[in-house]
Amino acid sequence: MPKKLVKKEQLTQANLKNLQETFIAITSHKFLSPITVIKWNLELLTESTTALSEKDKEKLLDIKNNVQRLDDITKLLLRIYEVATSPSVGSFKNYSPGLIIDQLLQEYSLLIKQKRLTVINNVNREDSYHLPGSEYFMREILRSIIDNAVNYNVKEGKLQIDLTTSAKAVKITLQDTGIGIPEEDQNLIFNPFYRASNVMKMSFNGNGLGLYMSKMGLNLVGGDIRFSSNPGVGSKFELVFPIL
Repeated sequence: MPKKLVKKEQLTQANLKNLQETFIAITSHKFLSPITVIKWNLELLTESTTALSEKDKEKLLDIKNNVQRLDDITKLLLRIYEVATSPSVGSFKNYSPGLIIDQLLQEYSLLIKQKRLTVINNVNREDSYHLPGSEYFMREILRSIIDNAVNYNVKEGKLQIDLTTSAKAVKITLQDTGIGIPEEDQNLIFNPFYRASNVMKMSFNGNGLGLYMSKMGLNLVGGDIRFSSNPGVGSKFELVFPIL
């Protein structure tokens, strides 16, 4: 009797996981088309606003910004689905974490320059490791950590990235001098759609899905993500990728 109950529970969990993945995939794809049409029409409308009052222009801009947020969330949901269901997640291949980190830092170079951040990247782009997934997989796992470290850093702050290895794993450490995570929020930051209380008071447009995706992806390949944070001082994230 107990064995039957375990099998039924496992089946239920598997069905639930498949349902969640299917929902994310269908929702993301179905949302993208109408969002694109809305954005395109908003652009046309914005270009012909000479007859509108300043108040109406502000309302139009607010609509445009919120549609962009919806677009960002939809694309992130699609990336979560792609990471979770990628056929390469269960495989290992040689690639360079340092090269991926360089590419991501280049994507954020304008914001880094605007905030006058000092970035110390100690990861050698010439070194490659036999790691799970693909370059895309690692890029999406790292993207949300770097995004937070740049967006929530203080002006003239610092971001340091290091890589260490052991016989079984590669550990990438990202340490920033940002706003940090309040102690009461630290047990919740990997929950989907959750945003820390101090972040909610700021003007950044977040959705609370980036850290969730990073943790989910690392769990899928037998890795781990750990962090420590001190509000007003900064945060340190450690991402552990298993080596085959």
